[in-house]
Amino acid sequence: KRSDNLYLAFVLCYTLSRMYFAYWSLVVLSQVWEVLQNGAGARVMPFWAPYCAASLQILLFGVNATFVATHWRKLLKRSKRDEKSE
Repeated sequence: KRSDNLYLAFVLCYTLSRMYFAYWSLVVLSQVWEVLQNGAGARVMPFWAPYCAASLQILLFGVNATFVATHWRKLLKRSKRDEKSE
């Protein structure tokens, strides 16, 4: 079916984009870790900024991971439904 193929393409593209987001999350968390270990250096920021950045990034990662899992479950459910109807 066309809609199933389009949904598969969406899930694959969405998963790839969220994999890049996971990579970016690691970059942000490594920057936060560096600031917490070595200090802000020449950067000017409030003391709470690294904690805010880390907590926001972790929460966004969790939401994105949940959405990816939801779409994969839906895709697998569709696949099983289609196998039964054949």
